[in-house]
This record gives sequence, C-alpha cells and structure tokens, in this order.
Amino acid sequence: MKRVILLTIVVIFGLASGISQSCLPEGISFSTQAQIDGFHIDYPGCTQIEGDVTISGSDIENLDGLNVLISVNGNLKIKSNIILSELSGLQNLEYLGGDLRIEQNNVLENLQGLNNLVNINGDLIIGDIELGPYPYSTGNPLLTSLTGLNNLASIEGSLKLCGNYSLTSLSGLENLTYISENLQVGGIEFVYGFTFGNPLLLNLQGLTRLSAIGGGLFIAGNSNLANLSGLDSLTSVSQNCWFDWNESLATLQGINQLGSIGGSLFIRWNNALKNISSLENIATHSIQDLEIRYNDSLAECNIKSICEYLASPGAVVTIDYNANGCNSPDEVEEACESMGLKPLLYNWHLAVGFFPNPFCNSITMEYELVKCARTHLIVYDFLGKEMATLVNGLQPKGQHLLQWDATNLPEGIYFYHLQVEDQILTGKLVKFQAMH
Repeated sequence: MKRVILLTIVVIFGLASGISQSCLPEGISFSTQAQIDGFHIDYPGCTQIEGDVTISGSDIENLDGLNVLISVNGNLKIKSNIILSELSGLQNLEYLGGDLRIEQNNVLENLQGLNNLVNINGDLIIGDIELGPYPYSTGNPLLTSLTGLNNLASIEGSLKLCGNYSLTSLSGLENLTYISENLQVGGIEFVYGFTFGNPLLLNLQGLTRLSAIGGGLFIAGNSNLANLSGLDSLTSVSQNCWFDWNESLATLQGINQLGSIGGSLFIRWNNALKNISSLENIATHSIQDLEIRYNDSLAECNIKSICEYLASPGAVVTIDYNANGCNSPDEVEEACESMGLKPLLYNWHLAVGFFPNPFCNSITMEYELVKCARTHLIVYDFLGKEMATLVNGLQPKGQHLLQWDATNLPEGIYFYHLQVEDQILTGKLVKFQAMH
C-alpha cells in the first residue's frame, strides 16, 4: 500500500513539474503556422524557453499556439510575417531576457498580445535600418500604434522606431519611465542621405512618463513631426542629443525639462525650425560639442544654454547655414551680449589649473586671483547630479588651492562649474580606478 501511495506522489509531482518548465536552451524557430499550432504537443510542459525564439513565415496568421509561454530568456524576433495581423497568443509572456525585434510584418496594425511585458532586458526594435549598397528600412508598414505595450516600464537596452510608415502615435508606452541606452525615433543613412523616419508621427505623445535616457536621444527623418510634446518628463540624456532632418519640426516644445546631456548637441536640416528655446535649461557643463546647421528658418539661437556654452573656454562649436541671426558663432554671441546672457569671460583674469587630470582619488584646483574674491566650485556627474560643492570664502589676491576628494565615487567623467565673482568656467574631470 505504501508503495502505491509513494508511486502516486511521484507521478503527481512529475506531472506538476511538467506543467511549467524551462526548455529549448538552443532556442527555436517557427516558420509555419503548423509549427505554431503544434508547439504545446511537440514540447509538452514547455513554458519557459531558455534560448532565442524566431517567428518568421509566409503562412503564419496567428500565434495562439504559443499561449503557454511565460518567458523567453533569449531574444524574440517577429519578422517578415506576411499575413500576421496581431500578436495575441503571447498574452502570457511576462519575461524577456534579450531583445524584442518586430520588423517587416506587412499587415501588423498594433502590438496587442504583449500586454504582460513589464521589462525588456535588451533592445526593443520596431523597425530598423539595414545598411549596405542599397539601404532599406525594416519597419512595419501598417503599424498605427504601439498599443499592447501598456505595462512596459523599462527597457534595459535601446528603443528604436524606424520606417513605420503608418505610425501616428506612440500611445501604448505611457508607463515607460526609463531607457538604459538609446531612444531613436527615425533615422538617417548619411552616405546617401536616405531618411527612414515615421512620416505620419506628429508628436511623441505616449512617452509622457519617460524621465531618463541612459544613452543618446536621436530624432531624425520624421517628415511631419511638428514638436516634441510627449517628452515633458525627460530630465536627463546621458549621451548625444541629435535632432536631424525633421522637415516640419517648427519648435522643440516638449523637451523643456531637459537639464543635462552627456555628449553632442546637434540640430541640423530642420527646415521649419524657428524656435529652440525649449533647450535653455540644459546645463552648460554637460554639453561636449555643439552643431547648429542647415536650419533654414532658424534666426534666434541666443538662449541661455547656448550663450553660456559659446562663452566656455574650449567650446567646440559649428554654427552655419541657418537664417540671419544664427548663421555663425559671432552672430549668436552678439545676440547673447545684447540680451545680457553672456558670462563675462572675454576679459578673463582668473588663471586655473587642475592636476592631476585624469586623477585617481583626489584632484586639486590651483588658481590665481588678481583681486580679493570668493570661489564656488560645483562638480556634477554625467546625469547632471550634483556630487560636490566646494567654497572658498573671501580670499586675498594671489595663488590658492582647492582640493576635491572623490575617493568613494566611481570612475568616470565628471563636470565642473567654477564661479569667481561674475566669472564662470566649466570643464571636464576624469576619474580612473587605481591599479592594485
């Protein structure tokens, strides 16, 4: 009797463990509807695929046979499905360990079926650019919205949206708060000048909760994009900011809260652009180089962030081929001075040096005052977060030292903002890890 009971327990336990189990470490590719339909029969109990999953077939019209899937530990690619109009069948998918690529699905209109995805641990690519002798887009021609991603809160890689020629809205991304790498809406192939934007997209509404981008922000080739409304919560971009070849972009309204970037600021080939005042809150120390070119209607560039950057020692600037008033650095500097926006740096009487730079644990600022003055040094990280404030009270004329101890901070690039009376200096400090 005991043997019967024990055998029964073993069988029950075996069945229970077979209900939900990981499988297919080498991944799986589906190229026919029959393979989709037969998945639960061919792989009984398989709910957590360990490898990559590819869904690509000319007769695949639904994904209902995959409704047992809870997780995919690798990448999920849904590409070149001619008659697949929806993604229902993936509604139980809760975890994705790699990239999600949705490309060249001819009749796909939305992303309903991905409603349980909260986090993507790789890239989310909905249309890309294939480079080569004949560049082309891998967008989804009938995709009108991103509805179906409504629970997505974070992307650990990049979000890329290129060549979705019917996309009118980014609705569906309302819960997205963080992108670890790049946000790219549209794109350009620079060798031949091809654009691969989303031509029916009028604004970026749908990204209203996005507060930080860990990489760069690239908005390019979206021919009807009128403004950037939708990015109202964005406060920091850790790398480059590029606004290129958006023919109808008249204003950058929507990006007013952006306080820091960690790289280049490029504004180019936006023929209708007349107003860039929404960029005035960007911290000068966070801009690495500036390019404002080929914006035919842009006559006013004398906003606070641009004026301060132009006045910074070592500023890397290209301003040309815009409208009169913003057609050269000299024109912009003159406009800045007329509005009193330019710091008094051209009669510089403050000799400053940082050593060593790069540094390991601490760095010393050596400076010489030509009169009694107070010194105020602020150090920021690449996100614009204040890391240290060092103040020397009223100091006499002569040589002085000010030391910053960064022993407990991680290696990386930091930016400083030094103010002595009415004079301002900004620059970059580099901390590296000590070798043991």
